[in-house]
Amino acid sequence: ADVFFAKGSGSIWSGNTPHRSPSPYDTEGGEYPRHLCYVTGIIDQPKITTFERILWRTCRGNVFVRIAEITDEDPIGMYNSDGDYTPKSAFICMFQGEELKARVMKICNGMGARIYPCKEKVAER
Repeated sequence: ADVFFAKGSGSIWSGNTPHRSPSPYDTEGGEYPRHLCYVTGIIDQPKITTFERILWRTCRGNVFVRIAEITDEDPIGMYNSDGDYTPKSAFICMFQGEELKARVMKICNGMGARIYPCKEKVAER
């Protein structure tokens, strides 16, 4: 088993295999690079597990989600309408296509996430 996980041992992780999945930036064969869409926002920490599960099942595994806990000393917007403290996490969803974007946005709105704009071009971010 150690040989399989060893770096550069010719496994699928070394990148030397012909069965490598295509990157969105591959342009071989005259294809245009695929366009990635991003949705960023903030969600309550108790809702994270449900949020990830709903995204995975609804989008059939075609959404990549990264989540980071917000650990600010002076949290703004960390209190709900009752005045109770609710820890929050920031997230970014990456996917391809307008249909998935509509699904992700609907899920974010349904889960009460606060959405923030994310520039499409790397240079503008």
